[in-house]
Amino acid sequence: MHFKGFRYAIYSTLIHTLDHDHQAAYQLDDHPSLLVWGSLDNVLPVSQAEQLRKQLGENHQYIELPHCGHLLHHEHPDEVNQAIVNFLQQQAYTAHHHAPDLAG
Repeated sequence: MHFKGFRYAIYSTLIHTLDHDHQAAYQLDDHPSLLVWGSLDNVLPVSQAEQLRKQLGENHQYIELPHCGHLLHHEHPDEVNQAIVNFLQQQAYTAHHHAPDLAG
């Protein structure tokens, strides 16, 4: 909050996002997605994660970190980074083992 322009950025975010329906952005055509949420998040409570999970459909992974708030990637970067790495490795493994055999 000490950086020049921070208040404007928050204001701009509010006026450009609150009046829009973002549900279409969550329609990922069943692409795999990862949702990592802090259970102590006071900005976007876990109840909002539940709503988002419904919109994402079944092809997503959800990880709730019980000791994290809104800035979980700053509070516990090692856990968040490991969750992302695990997710990407799983997607690469799945893509490799389910890819069509083009040689035959």
